[in-house]
Amino acid sequence: MRQITSLENPLVKMLKKLKEKKYRDKYHLFIVEGMRSCELAADSPLEIDTFILSESFLAQPQASVPFWEKFSNVMVPDKIFSVLSDTQTPQGILCLAKIPDPIPSFSGNRYLYLDNVRDPGNVGTIIRAADALGFCGVLLSENCADLYSPKVIRSTMGSIFSIATMERCPASILTEMKQHGFCIAASALDRNCTDLYRAVWGNKVVFVLGNEANGVSKEILSLADFTVRIPMYGKAESLNVSIAAALLMGEEARRNYEK
Repeated sequence: MRQITSLENPLVKMLKKLKEKKYRDKYHLFIVEGMRSCELAADSPLEIDTFILSESFLAQPQASVPFWEKFSNVMVPDKIFSVLSDTQTPQGILCLAKIPDPIPSFSGNRYLYLDNVRDPGNVGTIIRAADALGFCGVLLSENCADLYSPKVIRSTMGSIFSIATMERCPASILTEMKQHGFCIAASALDRNCTDLYRAVWGNKVVFVLGNEANGVSKEILSLADFTVRIPMYGKAESLNVSIAAALLMGEEARRNYEK
């Protein structure tokens, strides 16, 4: 195992830069942090470049099952690891992974399209929920939060490695999906929208969720087969976008289970 002890080391410098999107785009690399996420990344088709491990992590009992040994790995002092980490209480393990090339595939029958969803925590939570509820993929529009930001990766809790995702998807991809037989259902708050629990869609559906403040854009709404509203029985006027996504997907999962 190689050891690095200087903040001036080129690898350390690059890892620090990868906290910024422009460098993730430049190097086509991103960081996965935490024991569970790193383990899932190691078991996925993702191309792993290097594991970085802190001295204190390697002294702990969980390090007795070293799944990272089949990859290039580096040990660093805790002080350096804390600089590289994106969390306040780092676990002491992260890996450097290559951003995969986007491969559009509509082989499944249930997808989400996120239109300008900007909060990385929401994007990550939605991907996690999509994985849990059996959806086939999550598509992100051009202005969504960066799919490979540390907060998005962390919020997915490893689900990003088990569900298809694709970023920078233009509105035209929905037109293409319609040509493949998908029904496009956009979430909205208008009282004239179809009630979620009365809405009818086919075996192939794309749910569209919009920006936290402004909802789904007019361009995307014009492509939808219909708009759907989640009924609310209390005094709340709206829902967090990740909760709305979970309710939409949960209804589709329930209907699929009952078939």
